[in-house]
Amino acid sequence: MNLSRLLLRLVLGQRLSVKDDELRVPGSAAPITIRRNKWGIPAIEAENDEDAAYGLGFCHGQDRAAQIEAYARIGRGRLAEWVGASGLPTDRMSRRIGFRRAAEKQFGVVSPEIQQMTAAFARGVNAGRTLGLSARPHEFAILGGEPIDFDGIDVLTTLKLQSFQLASNWDVELARLRVLRADGPEALRDLDPIRVEASSEASSHPALDQLAADLASLLQFAPLGGGSNNWVLAGQRTASGKPILASDPHLSPTVPAPWYVAHVRTPAARSSVRASRELPPSPSGTTARPPGVSRRGSPITPTSSWKLSGPTASAFARATVASRPARW
Repeated sequence: MNLSRLLLRLVLGQRLSVKDDELRVPGSAAPITIRRNKWGIPAIEAENDEDAAYGLGFCHGQDRAAQIEAYARIGRGRLAEWVGASGLPTDRMSRRIGFRRAAEKQFGVVSPEIQQMTAAFARGVNAGRTLGLSARPHEFAILGGEPIDFDGIDVLTTLKLQSFQLASNWDVELARLRVLRADGPEALRDLDPIRVEASSEASSHPALDQLAADLASLLQFAPLGGGSNNWVLAGQRTASGKPILASDPHLSPTVPAPWYVAHVRTPAARSSVRASRELPPSPSGTTARPPGVSRRGSPITPTSSWKLSGPTASAFARATVASRPARW
């Protein structure tokens, strides 16, 4: 252990989440039971879907308070309020793209069930990172400030930000535009023989350098992913006679990790997920294993738009096969 880490530990101490206690928190309709195994993975039992989302949000808030704060602030374009002037280019890029604006419009037209689930998850996040912690997280102790009030729109905002991270060829697109500006379409065709349409507006765009700088700043806090794959084998091709489903979403390594593992159970069979892996802060199990089913998520990364408006939307391709439920 290096000296700086040792000093931080001595000064700040451990700031663990509350686990062995009964908490009375606002926002749930019925009691929620959360048990953790020796690795800290939560098993959440609730009476209904909304309370399950609340319990999952509570655990996210306990374990990933600073990660959630960073995503929420980046999505809203308010990172500089927390980290200082170094966050201004990121805020400028976020507001220019409009992650939060798009999420606000989407939230108004999604189904009432999605609105209720995301709102319940957000209430759980707010309770988990306040009432569910023994002390302020290290990041807040160092940077100061108070957590923003996380809401259902922030959930959709984060999903849009994460989709933007999956379009991993921004640097290539900007490099191609620089070649087009400097040497013309013929040079670009020689470099990459695809159809190139010359545009005087694009070739003299004054915002290119500023766009590249702001994008680089954004990627410091929300690094790009890149590629993905998934595959499935039918039971006729396996020794056990059971199908095999696997996926490998290629997300950039971060601290904390981009994934969060949890077990969620409700009386309703459709939501009795035994094992789930989410992208915090989100209540959806991108990779999940409900009873009798295995589900894997694999991000699709389309190429960015040639225009300066940004990349095309990313999507998730899912494959589902029958399998035996896992035991907790």
